[in-house]
Amino acid sequence: MQFEKEISGQLEDINIFETKHNLNLPTIYKDFLITQNGGNLCDLYTYVNKDSEYVVNGFFGIKNKENHLDLDIQYANLKTKLPKGYFPIADDSGGNYYLIKLKIKKAPIYFWNHNLQASGTKAIGLERIADSFKNFINEIELDTTEIKVTVIETEDSIIIS
Repeated sequence: MQFEKEISGQLEDINIFETKHNLNLPTIYKDFLITQNGGNLCDLYTYVNKDSEYVVNGFFGIKNKENHLDLDIQYANLKTKLPKGYFPIADDSGGNYYLIKLKIKKAPIYFWNHNLQASGTKAIGLERIADSFKNFINEIELDTTEIKVTVIETEDSIIIS
C-alpha cells in the first residue's frame, strides 16, 4: 500500500488523543499510526473479503493537515453516530467508514454503511470484513482492473461509455 505522503505519528500525540477522548486504542493500531499515520492512498486500493470488494480511500491520522483525514476531526464528528465500542480508522470514496472494534486484542475491522445508524445497543449497517487489523492492512491490494472507456463525438453531443 502506498500513501501520497509518508508521515509518521508521535506516541505523545496519540496518548494526548486517547486521553482527550477517553479511549484505549489497540496497540497494533497505535503502531500503525506511529509508522504511517494514515493519509490518502496513491491509487485505487481494495480489500476483498469472500465475495465482496471494498474500496479504501484513505486512513485517518493524528494531526493530519487534510481535515477529511484528521482523526480528531473525524472522531469528533462521528462519535455520537458510531456504534458503541467502535472507532473509525479509514473511509471509502462513498462516505462509508472502516471501523476497528475496541477492547478486543486482535482488533477486528468492520465496514460501516454511514447511511444506517446505530439503534440503541444494536449496531446496524455493520459488516465484519477482517478478523484483525493486521489481516486488513496486509490484504489491501492495488486494484489493477482495467476500465475501457469509449468516447463518441457527434455534432451536438459527446457519448462516453
